[in-house]
Amino acid sequence: MISFVHGIGFIPSYSHIVNHRKLFFREFLMAEIEHFVNPDDKSHPKFADVSDTLLPLFSACNQMDGKPMEFIKVGDAVGKVSKSYHVFKLNLYKWYCHVSFP
Repeated sequence: MISFVHGIGFIPSYSHIVNHRKLFFREFLMAEIEHFVNPDDKSHPKFADVSDTLLPLFSACNQMDGKPMEFIKVGDAVGKVSKSYHVFKLNLYKWYCHVSFP
């Protein structure tokens, strides 16, 4: 089960000008996604359909070594993380590409 919420949020910020004690609220658009998985069965019925799809992943080792991200098959990326998580991540990546997110 997936829960998706989006809307406008506000962050308080203070003026740094001497002798001006003003409080400003900055507005920003935010989104939150919660992906719930059964802890006893982390499989996904559509995993076989997407296991050969390439997904850009940026591993911790590549980040520390200054290497670029790699395109890895979703089936090869499954290790300690559930198959359901990778299907969700792939769908999120497709959505980012659809809305032209850089």
